[in-house]
Amino acid sequence: MASLGRTVEAREALHALSELARERYVPPYAFALVHAGLGDRDAVFDWLNRAFEARDVNLIFLTGDPKWEPFRTDERFTALLERCHFAKVGS
Repeated sequence: MASLGRTVEAREALHALSELARERYVPPYAFALVHAGLGDRDAVFDWLNRAFEARDVNLIFLTGDPKWEPFRTDERFTALLERCHFAKVGS
């Protein structure tokens, strides 16, 4: 939503995810995706690191999902791929 200029709706989605997380598990990856759309790089990496710590299975999408393209040149992204042992995939 945010990447389409709908930042209000994206922030509402973050709020809804936070509320839902009080009652049940919400993958940290979901929060990272919303922050990615908002362009909040620090929050993206905070949530991706939480996803790593939680062993969030959704991290497998980091290597191929085009939503992560703007973050691929960030050294934190490269470091996360290495921590996940994804850096050597396809090599």
